[in-house]
Formats: sequence, structure tokens, C-alpha cells
Amino acid sequence: MVRSETDGLSPGALRGDGFARLAWRPFAAPLLNAADSRISVVLTGTFRPVRSLALAMRLAENRGMNYGCSAAMGAVSGLRAFTGPAILSEAAIHKNLTVKRTPVAWLGSSNAAKTSALLAAAELVADKLPLTPRRTNAAGLIARGVSGAICGMAVVGRGRKKELVIGAVVGATAAMASAWLGYQYRQRVKLPKFVAAILEDAVAVSAGTAVVRAMCR
Repeated sequence: MVRSETDGLSPGALRGDGFARLAWRPFAAPLLNAADSRISVVLTGTFRPVRSLALAMRLAENRGMNYGCSAAMGAVSGLRAFTGPAILSEAAIHKNLTVKRTPVAWLGSSNAAKTSALLAAAELVADKLPLTPRRTNAAGLIARGVSGAICGMAVVGRGRKKELVIGAVVGATAAMASAWLGYQYRQRVKLPKFVAAILEDAVAVSAGTAVVRAMCR
């Protein structure tokens, strides 16, 4: 005969064991719930720094991209002083760039867009003339530095004052460096002067347009 596990136990013992199990159940659910809550708190506390780090990295990436675009637009202004502001003004008119409530909010006006476009076109023509002063002169460098600073602030947009200053400095520095490099290119390239100037025009316009497109993504 096969003996069961309950053979040899008295009915009282069986009733006592069942009572113990029934008595444990009211306390088991709160304990398990408390354990789950404890685990959730621990996990939340563990992943909160990870989320904060990811957010900080994203902000740093955005700022880095803004400063990179400030440098690029500054370089465009170093090649052609009015091309950078003209491109950004056109972008602001079409709502592809936000300049409201910034020191360069005037770039978003239709008058600024028209004026900067006319000045940019005039500069493209004047650059080919033999009597045009060198861009590396004091006046030329100052004009390009101011233009680069304007572009740098426009790219940063409605950032903090510190970010606007950094954007302006980055843009101005890139503009003056680009002006010197452009001058060296024009002096040393083995091409007809008119062809070299046209190529430089194409680089300035295409680079500025590419930066605006990258910012709109």
C-alpha cells in the first residue's frame, strides 16, 4: 500500500498547518508589495543619473553643433562679408531660423533681407575689380569680424548671454581666419583671377546654404 504524506498525522496537526497557511496570507501581500515598491525606488534612483547624463550629453551636443555652425557661418563671412548675413536673414524670413528676442532680431525683417542681399550681390561684383582693397587690411578684417559675430549670434539664437558671447567670438574668429586663408588662396592658386574668384563665391554661397539646411533638420 502506498503511504501518503499525511499518513501518521493527526487531524489537529493538519488543521494547524492549514491555519498557519491561512494566517500567513494577509501578511504576505503587503510584504510583497513593499518589496516591489522598494525595488522600483532603487531602480528609479539608479537610472535617474543615467537619464540626467543623457540629457546633459544631448544639450552639450546641441551647443557643440551651434558653435560649429557659428564657426562655419563666420568662415563664410570671412570669404564674403555680406553673404553670411544675407543667407541667415533669408532663413529668418522663411522661419528656418529664430532670431526674435536676440541682439540680431533685425535680421528677421524684410528690409534687412533685401538690403543684405543687395550688399552681398554688390560685393560679389566688387570682389572682381582690380581696385578693390585687400580683405586683410584693418578695415576689411574688422568688417568681416563684425559680420562673423553677427552670424555667430544668429546661429546660437535665443540662448543665454554667455552662449551668445561665445557664438559671437567663435564667428568673428572664424571670419578673420577665413579672410586670411581666402586671401592666400587667391594669391597662390594657379588659376585665372576671375575663375579663382568665382570658385570662392561658389564655396561661400554653397557652404552657407549647407549650414542653414543642417540647422533645419
